[in-house]
Amino acid sequence: MNNEIQACVNLLREIAEIANHASLTGSLAGGERRAAARYNSTLNRLLELGAVGPGLFEPLPDDSNYGEIGIEARMLASSVDKPKEEFRPDMGHDPGILLRLAPFVDRKDLADMVRDQLRQAGSIDMETIAHLGPFLDREVIGDLLRGRFGPKPPNPPAPPVPPVPPVPAPAATPVAGRGSDPEQEPAFNAAEVIAKLKNPSLSPEER
Repeated sequence: MNNEIQACVNLLREIAEIANHASLTGSLAGGERRAAARYNSTLNRLLELGAVGPGLFEPLPDDSNYGEIGIEARMLASSVDKPKEEFRPDMGHDPGILLRLAPFVDRKDLADMVRDQLRQAGSIDMETIAHLGPFLDREVIGDLLRGRFGPKPPNPPAPPVPPVPPVPAPAATPVAGRGSDPEQEPAFNAAEVIAKLKNPSLSPEER
């Protein structure tokens, strides 16, 4: 994009911003004619430079309001600033279509189109909402703002931590010493004890 085309795009964006501010605040009354003339001269220059295809945009009438001027200026700047390869056959979901149609449809139809755009794309940028503001009811604008700035869904709870399996207790180790191994205990022989007691040579202590 050469410098002159870029200068035209910047001018269109400035016109769109001023027109949007004026339409929302009611200021700059009486400047619509001059703003429309500035837009028309910029459009003619872009046509001369070949930056805009013939028939895509028409000059604005002198009695255009700020809402119409802002929409047309923004759309023209977007079409010039966007490379050709970015245009897709599914442009029906482009919110810019809403801006182009806003001055020519009633509020209810426009609100239905906006809701359909939200279902398709999930959101609409704030600049588009601001430009559509003069053509929508307050209730619809409130829905748009709540849809964009509403509370985010809570994060899902973390999955529970699986229980740790119990550790088996170590096997008891037998203690060495007397009584630890029944097989090592001497067997009790009653007959042998009785025979020893009958021995007359045993002393009283041995008995």
